[in-house]
Amino acid sequence: MRTWGVGVAQDFNPGTTSVSSFASLVSFAPATIYLGYRHFDPDIRCTDLIAAATCSGGVSVTAAPGAFAIHKLPAEPISVTVGGVRVRF
Repeated sequence: MRTWGVGVAQDFNPGTTSVSSFASLVSFAPATIYLGYRHFDPDIRCTDLIAAATCSGGVSVTAAPGAFAIHKLPAEPISVTVGGVRVRF
């Protein structure tokens, strides 16, 4: 599986001067805002008999060399976005 992603975080501490309206909401305790993105691209392969269209359970150990093929299973990539606030009391 091929995975990549990016993320950002911003800390807010009580007592710091800021013009942000969010900073005034969490002025009672330290907080962190975070936002992350990850992309997952699966690459699932299996070995099976040449006559089989998809993976059906594998190849016998007694199969003759060249009597099997590698198939790629159909799988969709997925993108995930996660965000939130962590407040430390």
